Amino acid sequence: MHGTVLNGLVKYTIRAVPLPPKIVQFLLANTATMSKMLSQRSDTSDETDEQDGLEAGEGVQSGQRLLTAEQFWEELETLFKKAGPDWAGAVERIWAFGPKRLGANLLLDPQGKTNLR
Repeated sequence: MHGTVLNGLVKYTIRAVPLPPKIVQFLLANTATMSKMLSQRSDTSDETDEQDGLEAGEGVQSGQRLLTAEQFWEELETLFKKAGPDWAGAVERIWAFGPKRLGANLLLDPQGKTNLR
């Protein structure tokens, strides 16, 4: 989909592509980790967040494991590499997760200038 805003001053293109099933499964299985990373990112000035909430496994659904941010990004990067050349470097271009900032939908920056990692 192509569009413009501000009387043609800004042009944009949106492309929707389904994620590989293994990546969808990984993202859905790690929503607790994503939630923890999101809360730490939004409250970087409050050091007590590291000890509150999900740190001790609170809020983790049965069968879910809580990964560190480094483990999460490394495993996600490995899955994208296995998904094929179309997904190479996708981890470095992730702008947002969705819906509601968690989940298996991704918004990617095509130029790779901004990312969550």
